[in-house]
Amino acid sequence: MNSKDITLWIDERWYDALSKHLKDETLEEHLENVLDEMCNQLPQREYERISHELWAEQQAEKEAREATRRFAVFHVTEGGSADYFLTEEHMEFLQLPVCSTPSPSMPTAAKAVWSLSALKSVWILP
Repeated sequence: MNSKDITLWIDERWYDALSKHLKDETLEEHLENVLDEMCNQLPQREYERISHELWAEQQAEKEAREATRRFAVFHVTEGGSADYFLTEEHMEFLQLPVCSTPSPSMPTAAKAVWSLSALKSVWILP
């Protein structure tokens, strides 16, 4: 998304005088509202085209963020009960929690880590 920075230089005396006469908003907020009103006065087709383009760009950025999102799910089974843990941090094998005394009923692969973004399973044996 391309944006333009609009900078307005104004003497502090003008700024202070204008700010005193504005009610419930700053001069910056007032100028943003003026720009919004000017955008609303554009021809309807142009306004709708630009609005649609902005919306589509925001959706594409959101989808790109979701596509790069990485997380891990831990499934721990012990004594007939199952627990799931979710983390959005990148984890290496040595960072995983280790079961110090596995129970006899615990399956050989006591813990599983799924990297959902890559759709792979990695089993960590006790």
